[in-house]
Amino acid sequence: MAEKKLTGKIARERIRSMETPLCPEGVIEGFRALGDASGIVSDVMDELGITGIIGASVLKPTIPGSCVVGPALTVRNIIQRIAGIRVAPGDVVLADDTGVCFIPRVRAREVLELAKQKSAKEEAKCKAIDAGVPVADLPA
Repeated sequence: MAEKKLTGKIARERIRSMETPLCPEGVIEGFRALGDASGIVSDVMDELGITGIIGASVLKPTIPGSCVVGPALTVRNIIQRIAGIRVAPGDVVLADDTGVCFIPRVRAREVLELAKQKSAKEEAKCKAIDAGVPVADLPA
């Protein structure tokens, strides 16, 4: 296989990895389908004991009103710290108006599945409220 051409000024021997690890198939799309979901995702991460949430008061949204989801790319493809949070290449980044979630790639599918469940429960509660069910009568 041909050696990759480098375009920057960093010496080849200082680059630890020439490839960015990819998230499992369907994970990025799954988080995108949740919409503006940093609140739900951050709740799930808290429940799982995963540190990786930064509020919008620290990292202000660059595109207000939108939700951006994708793999993390870091300088030299090495682990970085962003506002004290460990971010590795290939981790999932979900950012919206309320904050940024850095989801470890190895736990992304687990976080996604729980976030889908939590989102469905929230949606069901909202529909029940719209139908006239008192908030006190909603399931926990």
